Amino acid sequence: MKELFKPCKFNSRVLERIRLCNTILENYAARGYKVTLRSLYYQLVVRNDIENSQQSYKRLVDTLTKARLAGLVDWKALEDLERPLQGGYGGYRDPQNFFDSIEGGYFKDQWEGQPVYVEVWVEKNAQLGVISVPCNRFQVRYMSCKGYLSQTAHYEAGKRFQGKARDGKECIIIHLGDHDPSGIDMTRDHVDKIDMFAQLHDVEVKRIALHMEQIEELNLPPNPAKESDSRYAGYRDRFGDQSWELDALEPQYTDALVSRHIEELIDQDILAELRNREAEESAEVNETARALAENYDAIRNHMRDQGMI
Repeated sequence: MKELFKPCKFNSRVLERIRLCNTILENYAARGYKVTLRSLYYQLVVRNDIENSQQSYKRLVDTLTKARLAGLVDWKALEDLERPLQGGYGGYRDPQNFFDSIEGGYFKDQWEGQPVYVEVWVEKNAQLGVISVPCNRFQVRYMSCKGYLSQTAHYEAGKRFQGKARDGKECIIIHLGDHDPSGIDMTRDHVDKIDMFAQLHDVEVKRIALHMEQIEELNLPPNPAKESDSRYAGYRDRFGDQSWELDALEPQYTDALVSRHIEELIDQDILAELRNREAEESAEVNETARALAENYDAIRNHMRDQGMI
């Protein structure tokens, strides 16, 4: 939704950039992706519309702030993952409305009977709007680590995987992170912490991005690696003095990458059998829910007459 709050004049060059931003955002929205301003910035860098520098990023922030106030950019096209509003969920108009809502809502756990248990972890909040699309499609749990994961979160994850392993599941974490001194080391940190907290139950941490091969293949824009990072020296010896952010990947690329790695882990025969049972059970649930909704008052009165309630 574009809303005018404060008119602003832009020169032709800035207007052209705003139009390009809208094209990118509309394309992403059509595919179900939600992106942050940082992700949008990198797409402009990749398209050679803007130079890769902190000053350029600050200018883009200023431009889009004014453009949204001027009614030129959809307010819902960009998301702020740092300030989520929670709670206050709605209810139902009446009991019959509740039974109406049941119809069409039955589904089974896609991973029931599968030999593996999978989670997707991403380094930063900015990528949640992208990885949520394939993860929800495949019913896979996912989370943002927000940098180095806390000890509490690692402990809880270790116990979670421990329980799944005891159920006979092979446990796998699909991890995505920046290609910089800390981003590379975070994968190692996950391996060490999960190995400790899962207590002798093997958990595979599979890093699928970013890798140098992807950086070279996609010609991703570099940033100077942070010399202040305590891991800088070791990183520089392996990769040089440049780093790359996960945000520079196109959402479609990330979606396809995550989807491929999840799909490779699914036993399709087990899934097909589950889908058949899901269809049969869903039909039964829908039929029952429909009858309950249509005959709610009569059913309730009958149960009262029989002393059942």
